[in-house]
Amino acid sequence: RRAALAGAGLVLAGINSGRASAFDNPQDLGDGYLRFFGAAGTASSYGGYGGNEQSTGLDAYRYLYEVPDNFDQTKIGKIEKATQGIDSRWRGLSRGEEVYVVSIPGFAKLKGERDEVLENLAVSNIDLQDKLYQQLDYKDYEKTVGEQKYYCYELQTEVDITLVSITAYGGRFYGAFVTAPLRKYEDDKGKYERIIDSFSIIEKKNAALEERLTILANS
Repeated sequence: RRAALAGAGLVLAGINSGRASAFDNPQDLGDGYLRFFGAAGTASSYGGYGGNEQSTGLDAYRYLYEVPDNFDQTKIGKIEKATQGIDSRWRGLSRGEEVYVVSIPGFAKLKGERDEVLENLAVSNIDLQDKLYQQLDYKDYEKTVGEQKYYCYELQTEVDITLVSITAYGGRFYGAFVTAPLRKYEDDKGKYERIIDSFSIIEKKNAALEERLTILANS
């Protein structure tokens, strides 16, 4: 997984060098995976997929992750976006395979202990509440990609496992969730780890200003 994390930094560097040019979203990586770029839009803009469906430049997007090319993207309703912060979602061929990202404004930094951050997020996410209550195994750790800090989690229940990666950037909170049936995960662990390890924010020139404004607004 260390190689995957190092690769993520290289991917961002390559994308940023072509910031002004338009590209297809998602991008076909040619190895059975797609790279999806998320816009982190407002609830009023939803009823869509969480990314601009037209070709546009990188400035329109705030995060990215990779999914198998046989996963289907599902629409996000305005209520889901407003109440849970769900920004984009994909589902696999097997029942229970799901990838989604939440984006919530008003967070300048990751605060508190790692378990507290996840528990606070579960307040508005009933499915996550259930997984925390039913968990048989729990792991958490911290990673850094470039200068960006992420809190990471693994939640195992009797029927599935959920991988989580959480960060805060540019005045926003971002969380990626990858859920798979336990047997599917055990058979193809590398696939699900690739998805969660590929999740990354996209660097913005005005991120520091957005963070300062968020701190002022919350003070």
